[in-house]
Amino acid sequence: NPNDEDNIWIGGVNTWNSTDGGNIWNLNSCWAPSNPTQNPNNVQVVHADKHFHAYNGNKLYECNDGGLYVSSDNGGSWTDISDGLGIGQIYRIGTSATTSNNVICGLQDNGSKELTNGSWDDVTGGDGMECIIDYTNSSIEYGTYVLGKIRKTTNGWGTNTVIAGNNGTGVDEEGAWVTPYVMHPNNHNTLIVGKSQIYQTTDGGSNWTQLGNISSLTWYNVISLAYAPSDPQTIYFSEEYRNKVYKTSNGGSSWSQIPTSPGSETISYITVDPNNPNRLWVTKSGYAANDKVWYYNGTSWT
Repeated sequence: NPNDEDNIWIGGVNTWNSTDGGNIWNLNSCWAPSNPTQNPNNVQVVHADKHFHAYNGNKLYECNDGGLYVSSDNGGSWTDISDGLGIGQIYRIGTSATTSNNVICGLQDNGSKELTNGSWDDVTGGDGMECIIDYTNSSIEYGTYVLGKIRKTTNGWGTNTVIAGNNGTGVDEEGAWVTPYVMHPNNHNTLIVGKSQIYQTTDGGSNWTQLGNISSLTWYNVISLAYAPSDPQTIYFSEEYRNKVYKTSNGGSSWSQIPTSPGSETISYITVDPNNPNRLWVTKSGYAANDKVWYYNGTSWT
């Protein structure tokens, strides 16, 4: 505080304040509401991960992963003034096939947000990754936390359950930071998720089985996964930090590598032609010129 040398502020995951030059620190704001372990005194909830504090007259500003907050009473209360700032980092977007203007997106550090009835709402916390709205029923949705922890709701996020974890084995093992999973184009109860192997559910996430055995995935996880819409027996995937695409034509019983795409950068996403299961496009992640998007016609790359 420029007017009080003993009034010090420190930001970490939460915000801490000292009024005696740093001898005693008190939790000023916390990311967790009414949590007896992390927020025992039930201080105000403010977004986690602090980056900067600055005074301007009698106002104290805080920058964090949620945006910009201000206090006019020296930290007694905080107001989020981020509304209108286009600063969210969106990883993935899902749209409804049955309800107009219904969109869900997963954001770095800001959970999953959904647009319904003209307004945006937070539906999951932490980080938001891949998200899907069931194409037969917009009340059935899927959202993800980091490393492949997938949640499902059947009532528009009134309640939700975890259908895949990120700290166990099988489908509950740790996946890529943004773990890919996709819904079958003809059966909304069938989904596949890519981790160190490809796993499939045919009952909306209650039970999972492994699709074949992919021996090439020794060190890394699946980073992109795609059905061929015109032939769901054809599925493609790519691996983290690799420039290769793998394919099955028998629903996952066996997998083989298609010719390696040119260039050196790693594949980040795959999209298959909706009318031809042998045609696909891939994006690349990296900084090499002329190595951004490639097209495969079933034989060669362009």
